Amino acid sequence: MEDILLSHAHRGLELLVQYRNVYGAFYQSPLQLFCLVHICDAIVTHDAHGSSTTDVIRFCIEDLQEAKAGYPLAGPLQRMFANSMAESNVAIPSDLERLVGPSHQYQLDDLLNACTRPSYKISIAQLRPNISPTLAHDFMDEWRKVADEQQHGELNATSTGAAPRSMHINALLND
Repeated sequence: MEDILLSHAHRGLELLVQYRNVYGAFYQSPLQLFCLVHICDAIVTHDAHGSSTTDVIRFCIEDLQEAKAGYPLAGPLQRMFANSMAESNVAIPSDLERLVGPSHQYQLDDLLNACTRPSYKISIAQLRPNISPTLAHDFMDEWRKVADEQQHGELNATSTGAAPRSMHINALLND
């Protein structure tokens, strides 16, 4: 399982690097910032002895630093990432510590405003009780049902000469 996690995390990091090379970090959306810290955290935490650990930490902190100008949310995320690295006993290079700033720069309220908790991580122990054991089966059943309804609805609409249901505005917003 860990190999799959690392493989996907490395691929995600490659996409983030490509995005940064083309657009820069200033234009990243908040969702990308959360993806950035999660992906980099996964790589560093699960591949702590890898040769690229320092490069991954550097990329994450520098990317968040550049994104701060566009989204102040990046600052607390940067602090949370540094805290996560400290919890994992992974040292942040000293030249990057100045970018992160002192730990008292962001108060608990700043972290809570960013993530509604003091960390961007959720422990698996908190998630497990909320996940149904039949989730995969239920999802496939629901997916087939929705796909069948969608296909049946479009066939009926086109057979009567009316526009397909997918072309109605309420089909895009209210279904």
